[in-house]
Amino acid sequence: MNSRKLALLAVAIAGLTFAASAVHAGESMATLLENLKSADESVRLQAVNQLGDQGPKAAEAVGPLTELLKDGSLKVRAHAVWALGQIGAAAKPAVPALTELLKDSNDIIRGQAIKAVMQIRPGPQVMVPLCVKLMDDPDPGVRLRVLNAISEVGPDAVPGLIEGLKHEKAAYWACIVLRDIGPAAKDAVPALVETLKTNKDPEVRREAILALAAMDDAALPAVEPIAAALSDEQARTAATYALGRIGHIPASADATIRKNAAGDDKVLVITSVWALT
Repeated sequence: MNSRKLALLAVAIAGLTFAASAVHAGESMATLLENLKSADESVRLQAVNQLGDQGPKAAEAVGPLTELLKDGSLKVRAHAVWALGQIGAAAKPAVPALTELLKDSNDIIRGQAIKAVMQIRPGPQVMVPLCVKLMDDPDPGVRLRVLNAISEVGPDAVPGLIEGLKHEKAAYWACIVLRDIGPAAKDAVPALVETLKTNKDPEVRREAILALAAMDDAALPAVEPIAAALSDEQARTAATYALGRIGHIPASADATIRKNAAGDDKVLVITSVWALT
């Protein structure tokens, strides 16, 4: 056989191999999707893991994997959450279901759920309303679990929390989570200052001050707006604490804090003395 015929044969074999591989890949995805419905937990689990390993290529599995978030097996639920996170942006339709898992009593499920949502990156326009809805839950235990799950994400959650500060119902909770994250959330300092200046809810303003206090040195640019809150009866104790925590009392606030240290409000007296020392 001459070299030309050998070359043509090689091309033909390569083409057949490629076609066979394509068919196999199609069959493999179909099989995996079918295995997600298996009554055998180990079969479902293996299928979920294989789909997760394919990442964005497993986009067509988002629907079935979302259904598995209600699976009776804790392992299957946890791995389905992981797989959706691995798929990434294509798994955006699963975000509402994943966010609901922040209510789950199992800390593994909650942690995986928030991590998956961050990997999918649905954007604040999706996350803020969902978190507001969850944080309005009448069960304080649910609210606490949601807050803990978001704060555990750390700096990656900050952009969404900054956006949350602009929303009436989300601002209070965003301040609390930013306070919990602490100095790692320093990028939120300007937004917290704006919240302190413009929000009409005294509780939100107080929480914004406490969140700034948690930023330590990163909140130095905020000391003047915080000092201005010393004239607010509902925020003055928080403002005094914040200035002491940040470690800088501006000259404009010194006299007021010294006066408060000799006043009748015991909590404010103790906080003022602590801040001055």
